[in-house]
Amino acid sequence: MLETWLIPICLFWGISALYFGGLGHEVKGASGALQFIGLILAYVLFVVIWAVAHRYVLPDSGASYVAASVIAIILFPVAIRLGYLLVGGRIYRPAMPH
Repeated sequence: MLETWLIPICLFWGISALYFGGLGHEVKGASGALQFIGLILAYVLFVVIWAVAHRYVLPDSGASYVAASVIAIILFPVAIRLGYLLVGGRIYRPAMPH
């Protein structure tokens, strides 16, 4: 059971690194401590999304891990925005210089 939770844990931190580092999204309107709390809230939301999808999409099947991961990855931007919105932050992507 414990090893099941390694999937969303690893997915979240890898995807968030790509989301903020690779895609260049930034947080605006929150202090450093609130940004950290927003990231933890987003992490909790992501794990909840993954757990609900794992439980109700293709239950009692090995494919439920894949389906839950795909659903959680698709809803990742929603979890991130909601997590930061709860602490007063906003996610934006700065304009690229021409």
